[in-house]
Amino acid sequence: MTADVTVDGAAAAVEGATVMVEGAAVEIAAVTVEGAGVEATDGDEDGSSLGQDVMMTTSWLRAMFVALYAAIFLVGLSGNSLVVYVVSRSAAMRTITNIFIANLAVSDIMMCLLAVPFTPAAALLRSWPFGDVMCHVVPMTLGATRRGGST
Repeated sequence: MTADVTVDGAAAAVEGATVMVEGAAVEIAAVTVEGAGVEATDGDEDGSSLGQDVMMTTSWLRAMFVALYAAIFLVGLSGNSLVVYVVSRSAAMRTITNIFIANLAVSDIMMCLLAVPFTPAAALLRSWPFGDVMCHVVPMTLGATRRGGST
């Protein structure tokens, strides 16, 4: 596959222009760069653009997105905290299986504290406003909690 690329009026051909978007391969037919903007089309006749995101332009979708993330945060944090509390306070609940479940709950709490607040904020703001340190800490911790929770 060849993609047509125009940069500041100079045309170029790019071989094998395929992009993976959420697990699906999207073949790019044309990319045009003019000034600071970038426009990519998927090659369909309808001229649909890959760069447009309906979520970021519709206010009711943004509000629903924030409300769902808030509900996930509250339910996840309170439910998993309750599991850890019950297993740690009750001697009868300290079985090997329940300790493993409490370990998974701690991993879920870390995911709720690190993924849920930062993911929608970064998506809605289209940037990372939390600084360079958090830019490295959040993905590292998310990788560690995913690995720790799945073993």
